[in-house]
Amino acid sequence: MSIKALSKSAIDTRFIKKIKVQDYSKKPIINGVKIIDLNIFNAEDGYFLEIGRLAEKSSLTDFPNFSMTFSPSQTRGFTPKRECRNSVQFISGLKPGVFLNTVIKQISYSVLLPKAIKAWHLHLNQDDVLFVPPESIILAGLFDLRKDSPSKGSSVRTTLGNHKAKLLFIPRGVAHGLANISSSASSVVYLTNQEFNIKKPDEYRLPWDHLGKDFWKPQRG
Repeated sequence: MSIKALSKSAIDTRFIKKIKVQDYSKKPIINGVKIIDLNIFNAEDGYFLEIGRLAEKSSLTDFPNFSMTFSPSQTRGFTPKRECRNSVQFISGLKPGVFLNTVIKQISYSVLLPKAIKAWHLHLNQDDVLFVPPESIILAGLFDLRKDSPSKGSSVRTTLGNHKAKLLFIPRGVAHGLANISSSASSVVYLTNQEFNIKKPDEYRLPWDHLGKDFWKPQRG
């Protein structure tokens, strides 16, 4: 016996105007932003994941134009020998040579206490790569402030961590912020191609609620 589909007329009239179809359409993207999934290898005693590998000449095998170049003092006594896998792909899809002169100059670690919000941050001469461990849960917000960008004025949200592993690449000119939406402290590792200079900081701010306080709240339903 076939089951007959219902129509909206079968729904209680007190609720018919309140219900709506869930939106599963593809979310808008910000030009230059890349999010890449990393593989997690689970075992009986825990798990293992690779954030990235350096190949010969400190380049990424899959993206030879993205060269992680270090100063002689940083590379003294160090010779990378292993090839890179697909673990690090945060420059996927960009034009060849765009990041030819990009240099990873600083690796930092940050902890956000429960319900903490750090936003909005903007850099004019710095790109960021963020990694959040699977045990943490971070809501990342992105807001394109570049006047000549195809996605000018666009804002997006994405969740990092939460039992998954991803790399998030944020180009300069894209304001960004982080919110810990979990009940435990969450950690973030980020790589930048500029060193922090306290005398001339490339650190600009917008109020954390510039896009509204609800921007940083978990969506319900």
